[in-house]
Amino acid sequence: MLELLTEALTKNPQLIISIIEKSNYIAQQQLGQDRGLSSASQLFPVEIAIRYLASEQRLFKDYPDSLSSSLWSVDSILDYLGANAQSIAEIAGSNTMAKNLPQRAAHILWLMKQIENQFDNKNLLIIEIGSSATLVSKALRHPEKFKQWLTDKPTAPRQINNILNVPELNVIGVELNPPKENWVLACIGDDNLRDEVRDFTKKFTQAIPQVQGDGLFLPINIKKEITPIVIACAMLYQLPSDKRNKMEEGIKNFIYPRGGLFIKTDPAKYLGMSDRPGNWLSWVENGRGSIVSPKILLSGKTFTQWNVIK
Repeated sequence: MLELLTEALTKNPQLIISIIEKSNYIAQQQLGQDRGLSSASQLFPVEIAIRYLASEQRLFKDYPDSLSSSLWSVDSILDYLGANAQSIAEIAGSNTMAKNLPQRAAHILWLMKQIENQFDNKNLLIIEIGSSATLVSKALRHPEKFKQWLTDKPTAPRQINNILNVPELNVIGVELNPPKENWVLACIGDDNLRDEVRDFTKKFTQAIPQVQGDGLFLPINIKKEITPIVIACAMLYQLPSDKRNKMEEGIKNFIYPRGGLFIKTDPAKYLGMSDRPGNWLSWVENGRGSIVSPKILLSGKTFTQWNVIK
């Protein structure tokens, strides 16, 4: 649908640019986000807001998937934007781009498996920073059930049999602005992948405790015998460098005296791999900032394809 919206931009630039400018201002004020300069980063929130609002308004209630991009044309996009410009700008600006798909838990559990001698599952607490709608957290809560669910899915990784496979882990989320489930589904442009995630939401219904916060400090009191593992999956790169540095320092100060760990997943292009614009890097650090796991190079929307690079 991004292609249609790009074409719509050429037909009525004044309308769409005004929506983008309003949504960017709201994102800066409410979320502290800079949406970037690329046309995709500017248009993507608007695209999601269009499909989300139309679904909420039951515009395509007679169709199997009211969030599908296939329901739109350039002219229908322009007509809809013209009638709902303010609402689209507000929705696009006040919501984060929720991409923490549950399948992304697979590479985290694989990393944990590689270093499981460094922690005790019974005294472990997983803390996901930027937990969004807690889809990844729900998968991490029940690793065994998650493995069973993912095994026969098209997105299953080839390393599926070598992920941490325990019945249950303690998990909490930290999120400044938790999105609605339908917003998360709207953020998925691929219809087949959206169906897979929708199936996950029907089978993983146990709520995850969620603390409101932005991760700059962790408003979490834990017993001294608990080992925290803090996870930041595809969220740190969205922050300004000063805020990111402050957050990482705070997380290290939180985990260090507790013998905790920090699992990061960030774009490879921001980590010295400019020739890998579509890839991500993930690894585990201790409280001193030392890497204590293999470093893996991820690809695909679900991060379920990876190779060890060091």
